[in-house]
Amino acid sequence: MRTLFASIAALLLLSCATAGTARQYSEHEVYLRDYIWRLVVDTRKDHDRILLTPQNLRPEPEDFKIFEADLNGDGRQDFIASTYHYLFSDNKTYPLYVMIKDDYSYTMLPDTPRIPYFDVKALPQITNDYHDILIAGKVYKFDGTTYKEVN
Repeated sequence: MRTLFASIAALLLLSCATAGTARQYSEHEVYLRDYIWRLVVDTRKDHDRILLTPQNLRPEPEDFKIFEADLNGDGRQDFIASTYHYLFSDNKTYPLYVMIKDDYSYTMLPDTPRIPYFDVKALPQITNDYHDILIAGKVYKFDGTTYKEVN
């Protein structure tokens, strides 16, 4: 009985422990990460899956990678984001979200690729009024609806 109690106490202690020190985020960064969180956890099943994950294994703010740039030249900061966490991994790739800023919110471009790691740059070249982007060493061009990889 004592061994069982000690095992449960150790498990509770490990699940409540935090790793590292806290980083301060700007209000804008918090807003974008919250926006992505609401986007990726859109079903009750996703929500429950994350809630049932031990606290120290849940996604942290650092797991939400964000790159901001004016992709369509309208003067507003659009953003490209990914959730780089094992809960969102599929065959060692992660979802990519391209969010275009409009007057009141963001519009997510459909059918964006999954990526092996988050290394994003906006290129000076423009295709269909949108900057080409370099993601994980591959060039993507806007086809009028979404970004597609160029072979």
